Amino acid sequence: PLYSSAASDVYKRQNDNGAKIAYSYKEAVAATGTSRNTLSKMVSAGEIQARHRGRRVFIPRAELEKHFGPIDSAA
Repeated sequence: PLYSSAASDVYKRQNDNGAKIAYSYKEAVAATGTSRNTLSKMVSAGEIQARHRGRRVFIPRAELEKHFGPIDSAA
């Protein structure tokens, strides 16, 4: 596979409530209602701390909630 299993493990991990702990850009856009461009700019500016695993970017749920408010656990 193109992606390491370690990256996939982080990506799929959930907290005790079954909610994701990290989101891809695509998932973060769906969960917050903001654009990918806005999220990307915020990550680049250091406003949102993201985790990079190879080419993949994971945005922690806590970072999204800090800037955009609570995220529905179904997101």
